[in-house]
Amino acid sequence: MNIKTLPFTGTALILSATLLIAGCGGGDDEDLELTSASTQAAAKKSVDPASAGSVAGKIAFKGQAPKMNVLDMGADAVCQGLHKEQVRDQSVVVNGNQTLKNVVVSVKKGLEEYAYPAPVESPMLNQSGCVYEPHILIMTPGVLKIKNSDNTLHNVNAQAKSNKGFNRAQPMPSTIEEKFSKPEMVPFKCDVHPWMRAYVAVVAHPVAAATGDDGSFTLTPLPPGQYVIEAWHEKFGSQEMTVTVETGKTAEANFTFGAPGA
Repeated sequence: MNIKTLPFTGTALILSATLLIAGCGGGDDEDLELTSASTQAAAKKSVDPASAGSVAGKIAFKGQAPKMNVLDMGADAVCQGLHKEQVRDQSVVVNGNQTLKNVVVSVKKGLEEYAYPAPVESPMLNQSGCVYEPHILIMTPGVLKIKNSDNTLHNVNAQAKSNKGFNRAQPMPSTIEEKFSKPEMVPFKCDVHPWMRAYVAVVAHPVAAATGDDGSFTLTPLPPGQYVIEAWHEKFGSQEMTVTVETGKTAEANFTFGAPGA
């Protein structure tokens, strides 16, 4: 295993005008890219579960766990009234077994020849209690549903770079939809309630996981072969590890993150 801490002519003018007119007819770049991705996926190989293996491990945290700050919701009485107990920031959550929560683990290289079935339902990012749920959401290219479950106004500010970013007001209660066609990590925030933060990990393949209360993850099914596994955290960056997967076996991939100086 190897870890890495990581000028117009007349003809052209006419053509441009034609394309512009066509664009005004309701074409959507995200739709075109998603259709193209689906076409490419149809030409790829499927994963045979009978010959597949997996990768599993834990994300350890080294050093003293930082304090989880209390979110100050006093600027909105509705938000504050939705909680009987204090709500804490989720950017760095160290579990009781000294592992790290909210780490995205995914296959960065090795699955280029393979395609997985599309999800049956679109993933949902919910605004509930004036926080995003979940804090980390993983999806493959497609449609994301964003719900406002609160009796107050939110706005959804998706700061995408590879995809089309957006900033939409969302009244109560309602559900909106947005498309993401390219893999990237998209930060979400609410400008009305600045403590609201989340990340949507758009990944090329569904073989990905976010660590929970025990810091563990499993990536499956994976065809036999060599893979680069990436572990990403919003505060501590990313690490990579190369592993070899064999039929019917689970390759181990453990990562360690830590506070500066640990």
